[in-house]
Amino acid sequence: MEPRPHTVLLLALPPLPPMPPTPPMPPTPGTEHQPTRELITGLGGEEREELAHLLGCPACRRFAEGELIFGHDSAVAWSQGEEQDEEETWDETFARQSAELPALFRLAYEDQRRAAGLLEELLQLAPLARRSAARWRKALRRAGLAELLLARAKAELPENPTGAAELAGLARAIAVRLPAGERLGRGPAAATLADCVLGEARRRLGQLRGAERVLERAALAVDVALDDGLRAYLCLCLGKLRWQQRRIDEAAALLGRAGRIYSVYQDASGEGACWALLGFLRLEAVEPERALGALRRAVRLLELETEPELFIRSALALAFCHAVEGRGSEAERVLAFAGQAREERSGVGRQLAQGPAAGSGEEVAAAWWEGRIAARLGNRQTGLSLLDIVRRRLLAEGSLAEAAFATLDLAVLMAAAKRKAGITLAGDLRRAFPQCPRRIGNEIEELERLGRDEVPEAADRLRRQLLGLQRVRADRPRLIRPVEDLVDPPVS
Repeated sequence: MEPRPHTVLLLALPPLPPMPPTPPMPPTPGTEHQPTRELITGLGGEEREELAHLLGCPACRRFAEGELIFGHDSAVAWSQGEEQDEEETWDETFARQSAELPALFRLAYEDQRRAAGLLEELLQLAPLARRSAARWRKALRRAGLAELLLARAKAELPENPTGAAELAGLARAIAVRLPAGERLGRGPAAATLADCVLGEARRRLGQLRGAERVLERAALAVDVALDDGLRAYLCLCLGKLRWQQRRIDEAAALLGRAGRIYSVYQDASGEGACWALLGFLRLEAVEPERALGALRRAVRLLELETEPELFIRSALALAFCHAVEGRGSEAERVLAFAGQAREERSGVGRQLAQGPAAGSGEEVAAAWWEGRIAARLGNRQTGLSLLDIVRRRLLAEGSLAEAAFATLDLAVLMAAAKRKAGITLAGDLRRAFPQCPRRIGNEIEELERLGRDEVPEAADRLRRQLLGLQRVRADRPRLIRPVEDLVDPPVS
C-alpha cells in the first residue's frame, strides 16, 4: 500500500538541530532600503504624518514595540517603562532590560492565573455548554487556557481517553480562535498538539477513522518552524495509529522518524520509547532479528525510575529475541537483568509474591514473556506451567483476545512436547473472535489437526491474522495494557 501524502510529508521534514543563524546575504548596493521605500510610497498623506510622529515620539515608538512583540494586553505595561535616549551603551541596555524582567514575569503570572480561573469556570459547565463556550465566548480565547486544557488532557489519557478527547477538543476550539497576535505565536503549536492528543485518545478508544482524520489534519498543517518535540510527538502518534491499522511499513518509518528527532535533541526517554515500539512492532511481524537491535537500544536509553513498565517489558522482549536467535546465554543474562529490575521497582514486592495468578496486569505480562522464553531455552515444563497460569488468569478476567494468543503459544509448546492439549484451542479463539471471517475460522480448526512440525509456522500465520482483528476491537476488556499505550512522552 502506498503511503499517504501526509506521511510522506512528515518523513520528508528534516530535523532542525541547533545551528548558528546563517548570515544574511549582503544587499545589492542601492537596494538595501527598497522595502522601506515601497512601504512609505504606499502610504497616504495622513498615514505619512502618523508614521513620522511614531518614529519621532519615544513613548509612541515604545508602545508600538510592545504591541508588535508582546501583543495588545502587554503593550501598555511595556510602554510604561522609562523613556530611553536614542543612544545607550550595552551596560545601559542590560540594566534597562533587567529592570523590565520582573514586570514581564508578573505579566506571565497574571496570564497563567487568569487562565486557571477560566479553566475552572469552563469545566463547571455542562459538556454541551463547554463546547459552545469554547467556540463563542471571546473571554476564553487565551493561549494559556488552551495550554492548560492540553496539559490536563495528556494527564487523563492513560486512564480516561474519553475525557482526554473532550478536553483536547475544547483546547483546539480555543486555539484556532485566538486573537491575531497569539494565533501567530502560540496558536499553531496548541492546535497541532490538540489534534495529536485528540487522535491518540480516539486511537485508544478504537475510533480509528476519527483518529486518522485529526492526525492527518495535523500532519498537513505542520510547519517546519514548529518545535521539533511537537513534530516528533506527531510522528509518534501517527506511527501508533498506522500500527493499529496494520500498515506496518508506514508505522515503522514514522516511529523511526520520531526516534531520530528525539535523538537530535538528546531526549533519551522519547528516543528510547520509539525504539521500544519499533522493536515490538518487528516482533509482532515475526522479525526477531530486526527487533533485537531496536530493543537493545531501547533498554540502553530507557530509565527504570521513569518508565518502569516499558523498561521491564522491553528487557523481557529483548531476552526473547536472543532466545529465538539461539543465543541462550545472552537470553538468560538479560532475563536475570529484567528480574532484578522488577525487584528493584518500588512497590512491586507484594505483586511478585502473589504471582501471575493474582498479581497485576504487568505481572501477568511478565509471566507470559518468561513462559515463552523458557520454552525457547528448552525449559518446556516451566514454559507450559507459566503459559497455562497466564491463560487461565486472562480468561478469568474476561480478556478473551489476550487469552486466545496465550492459547496459541501454549498449543505450539504442547505440540513441540508431543502432548495432547487439555484445552480446546478452537473454543478459546472463537470466544475471543466470534465475528472472524470463515477463512480464519477454518484455520483455527485446522491448527489442532496439524503435525508437530507444522504447528509453529501455522500458529504464527494465524496470530498475524488475528492481530488485525484484535487491534480494531478496543472495546474488549484487557488486563494487560498494550505496549503502545505505555508511551506518551511530554511535549515541552
